Amino acid sequence: QHKLLLGLGIPVGLVGLLLVAGTLLLQTSTFKNYVRNQITMTANQSLNGELSVGSVDGSLIRSVRLNDIRLRNDAGELLAWVPEATASYSVTGLASGVISVDSVRVSKPLLVAEMTDRGLNWSNLMKPSEDESKSSWSILVEELRVDGGDIVYLDRTVGNRDQPRFDNLSNGIAAFP
Repeated sequence: QHKLLLGLGIPVGLVGLLLVAGTLLLQTSTFKNYVRNQITMTANQSLNGELSVGSVDGSLIRSVRLNDIRLRNDAGELLAWVPEATASYSVTGLASGVISVDSVRVSKPLLVAEMTDRGLNWSNLMKPSEDESKSSWSILVEELRVDGGDIVYLDRTVGNRDQPRFDNLSNGIAAFP
């Protein structure tokens, strides 16, 4: 009986130790930099432009905060800047290919839309998809909230001098039961 308890105790102890070590690893700046690099690398593969993220914070187990998010088109012009975006999520569906996001909160974004004779500066941001097959991952977002922010619209077409600016946006979108 003593050998049975010892035989069960060692594997259970090792699993516990691995869980603690894994949790601690998620909190290191090295791992958070790895996550930041993976986010930007993955996004940039689909963009005619560049997404950059200044830093990643949070526990990463149930939530993440991205700071200083910048989106530029292929000419290097700023299309969007988000000082801070947070997301809370559940990892329980990862095994079945589902990322369930409880909420996304974007704080004080700046969006710049510029119309020229060539078209809108956002128009060719996404690369054409070479593979039309469906992804094996699903992302479900229950709530999206935008707190404050600005939209700048510049019409630089020939003969147009209207330069409206929309300020102090605050909106939320929620899933309804």
